[in-house]
Amino acid sequence: MRKKLLIACIMITIVIAGLHIEQTYAMKDKVSQIMLEDTIDYDNEKNSITNQIEPGIDWAVECIAKDKSICNPEIIGDNSPKKVGVPYKVYYVDMNSITDGRGNLQDALLNYFWEYPLMNNNGEIITTCTIGKYNGKWEPCLLNSGLSEDMIRMSSNFDSISDVILKNDIKDPLEIQHIRFIIPFQFDAFYVRTASNQEFIIPISLRPGFMKMDNLKAYELSDVMNKLTEQLDALKYTLPFDDKSSGKPMIP
Repeated sequence: MRKKLLIACIMITIVIAGLHIEQTYAMKDKVSQIMLEDTIDYDNEKNSITNQIEPGIDWAVECIAKDKSICNPEIIGDNSPKKVGVPYKVYYVDMNSITDGRGNLQDALLNYFWEYPLMNNNGEIITTCTIGKYNGKWEPCLLNSGLSEDMIRMSSNFDSISDVILKNDIKDPLEIQHIRFIIPFQFDAFYVRTASNQEFIIPISLRPGFMKMDNLKAYELSDVMNKLTEQLDALKYTLPFDDKSSGKPMIP
């Protein structure tokens, strides 16, 4: 009798483990399909963007030579940028829309940027380069996005993103976007909308504590918006952010 119970328990464990593995693979496949639409291959201006990626290495080296304060001082010589990683799309959020109650988060998204890791010869991530559109032309516009190495790596890896969504038990994601709040503080996160219209924010910020949140933990969008508004009110910050082009180079 005990042997039969033991066998039954083992079989149940195997079935549960199999279901979990199946769920994991299904989620990874779904996340990949969702995020493929936000890859360079699906961008109407693919050629114009990709033509600026490799030149971004020389641009980064030049910027570091001019002002070493913008990056870790160890990023010189053999440890300087030599390779590029997988680009990922970042949507910048119009902070005015948060404070004046106009529309939802989707209405607040500004033009997107492309961001990608810069690596040394050993393949180690040392910083990031951002390509933005300015006066109708794509060009490098920002060095060092302020994300940690782990968060940079995650942003360009679909499997890592699906793992986070699974861990937070978010069911049936329909839309996933890397978003960035930039005024008066930078705050990066994944925005996730489900088939049932639930909306979540998953922080991946360098300073999540500033917003009193934890990285890689899902929060309801309404709660995050309330926290953002409270922070802005506390700082008594006026937001002069009317230029929707959002593409002016941030480093000469």
